[in-house]
Amino acid sequence: MSFNFAADPSGWSKTHSTPSPTFSLPEWTWKGTLPDGRTGGFHAPTPITDCAVHDESGVRHLTSPVITIPQNASFARAIFDHWVSTEAGFDGGNLKVSVNGGPFQLLPPSQFSFNGYNLLLLTADQGNTNPLAGQPAWSGTRGGQVSQSDWASTRVDLGNLAPPGSTVQLRWDLGTDQCSVREGWYLDKVDLFSCESLPRSVSMSDATGPEASGALTFTILLSSAAVGPVTLTVETVDGSAGHGNDFTRTAGTVVIPASAIGVLVQVPIKDDKVPEGDESFTFRITGATGATIGDGEGIGTILDDDAP
Repeated sequence: MSFNFAADPSGWSKTHSTPSPTFSLPEWTWKGTLPDGRTGGFHAPTPITDCAVHDESGVRHLTSPVITIPQNASFARAIFDHWVSTEAGFDGGNLKVSVNGGPFQLLPPSQFSFNGYNLLLLTADQGNTNPLAGQPAWSGTRGGQVSQSDWASTRVDLGNLAPPGSTVQLRWDLGTDQCSVREGWYLDKVDLFSCESLPRSVSMSDATGPEASGALTFTILLSSAAVGPVTLTVETVDGSAGHGNDFTRTAGTVVIPASAIGVLVQVPIKDDKVPEGDESFTFRITGATGATIGDGEGIGTILDDDAP
């Protein structure tokens, strides 16, 4: 599917959200003339306003129509051209996605295969009133000049988030702080296409520690972060160390949150004060939703720290 914006397209919504009662910046607008001689695209301007009168802290949203990923698609991707001229660190834009009508979530940096976000916006503690403060974004200008920038293409992987047959909406969010004095953000030419899948996998680490430590800490890692949570089932398996005497049997569900790359899981171990040598057990992933299982077993080694 392709959107070239040669004319003002139907089905694209332009809205904004703001905590400020004096917010006055215009919505995303279709324009026939773009920078560097391009024609046809959207623009979210950030013109000079009276900062003593208007608090321009807010986010303007450009939302695509609902797009259905075909059942025969192997791996969905999107590519779009854009031009950014914002106050570096304070103002900037990022991309959000809704899958199957769910809430919009920030596309994490790991899902961009080319020309992803270039910085993290300053936080509220650093004086940034932009509602997107602290989020990854495209921000700044070429050479720091108010009116200078370059067109760039960005490629984003959607296949890990939206399987064949699902629906998606993409939303370009431009956030501004109290006072904005740049050209803004232009969007041109959005294409969705399908390529071979690069599946996400999950693995379990080994863990080692003395009896007196009270627990062994295992690291469960994804090969790439996901917008949605990844749910796993895990269990301990006896080895030379047995549950009850040497460790507490651990089994159940572990969730890797959206945008996270992994989690730490602790298995309690027991300090029995009896010299018996080092002992071990297995901690394994038995099921995964949202990822495939790679190296799904970790060896937990309990080091004997009791004097003979």
